[in-house]
Amino acid sequence: MATPWRWKWAWNGPDANGGIVPGKFALPRNVQPVTGGGRVYIAAGARGVYALNDSDGSQAWLSTAVGTVNSTVAYDAATQSVFVASSNGTLYKLNAANGAIAGQFSSGQNSSLPLPPAVIADRVFFSMGNNVYAINKSSMAQIWSYNAGAAVHTPPAYSPSRDRVVVVTADLYVHAINNSNGTQAWRVKPTTRNGGDPGQSSTTLGEAQYGWPVIAEVHGLALVKYRLEWEALWTWSPWPTDNATIRSNLQSQPNQQAIFALSLDDGSTAFISNLGGGGWGDGVIPMGPQPVVKPFSDGTEVVYTVIRGSSLYDGRWDSKFGEMLLDSTTVAGFGAGDVRFIYYDWTGQNNAWPNPYLLTDEQPFVSMAGDYLFGGHWMAGYATKMGDRINHSGLFSDPISTTPVPQIVNSSTTCAFSPSHYCATETFQDGDTRGYGPTAFYIYYNQPGVYDQYWSGYAGWVVSNNTLYFVSTDGAIVALE
Repeated sequence: MATPWRWKWAWNGPDANGGIVPGKFALPRNVQPVTGGGRVYIAAGARGVYALNDSDGSQAWLSTAVGTVNSTVAYDAATQSVFVASSNGTLYKLNAANGAIAGQFSSGQNSSLPLPPAVIADRVFFSMGNNVYAINKSSMAQIWSYNAGAAVHTPPAYSPSRDRVVVVTADLYVHAINNSNGTQAWRVKPTTRNGGDPGQSSTTLGEAQYGWPVIAEVHGLALVKYRLEWEALWTWSPWPTDNATIRSNLQSQPNQQAIFALSLDDGSTAFISNLGGGGWGDGVIPMGPQPVVKPFSDGTEVVYTVIRGSSLYDGRWDSKFGEMLLDSTTVAGFGAGDVRFIYYDWTGQNNAWPNPYLLTDEQPFVSMAGDYLFGGHWMAGYATKMGDRINHSGLFSDPISTTPVPQIVNSSTTCAFSPSHYCATETFQDGDTRGYGPTAFYIYYNQPGVYDQYWSGYAGWVVSNNTLYFVSTDGAIVALE
């Protein structure tokens, strides 16, 4: 998604003058737009599922007959279908052209969590209640069902090399399911915690809901994150900047380990991930960003996410974009689980704080496309282009280089309003002192509290077909081209 970018369209967001469009509504937490067949499909909670024309963002159809949809939908090009996991426990198959119901499968269970289905070959995987299902995408008949013995709290992740499906349940067990017949391959609980809301201070409870397993296919790993308590922000303050100390700390207090790298073969923990707990919230930390696995053309792969190191004031001020290694051969001098710092408009020296800056109680959701690294924050969308990974060590004093690209701000009056929604200078959020730059798009003009009015969790970025889609905290969808 090479720069320069330009404003293409927006939906459920600004009017022609940058105000709030009439009839605006919030979207469910974690929802992402999905593209296919020239349309963009959006799960919209009790409103059902919207399809927009990708050319201009106009509504193609709306399906209200599928109940409440809190889960990102899945598009299948082979059948020209959209698969929808409704909170009523039914998996719907919709005609992608008009939204008509073409088939359905009822699980007899229900869940209000975001549990997106996954289309793989001839089947659709989805989690609901205590079960994971594989459904034939043509006939909508059940191929197999796996009873996890506890509520499944994540959507299914799939490993093609092992032909296994991975989920996490409310009791914090990770399950690997054989796709061939739906039997259990392994079941482990890598964390010392037990399932439950850790709240502000519980060091014995944790949650997996609102997260998802991430597959690192080259290394045969499933990466699983657990939500920790608010007070974990200060377990080590400042957070160390060298890998040896981070690992030693996490070994000494295993309940502070937030992300686990599990072997897809047997579920064993492959190494300690030098990533701290963090997310977004005030007094309580909900589930934060999940790791992103980035494969390279030479057959290697690494993880990009938000890491911790140093501090400006206290444990809330130590987050940075970072890279985590999955072996000891990809980058000389670094081992599996080690982290490398990424420059994001900060010096890496003398605890200098960046602008824009990442906070550990405001960690952005992370996504990536090609060399572009994105962060979705409640007030803005971060973006940067990865630079030289080879000639920079990635140490705190020598971070991996990046190239600035435009950011996106929720609302700004830094520049006079323009239909381009673009400000060719550092852009400040209305009602806040934070600036974003060197240039930025803005969604609204002089609407400082719109994210509080329509709050639905953090923002996110999706790249598809040379279009960059930003889902703002208030439920607006912005398309940049």
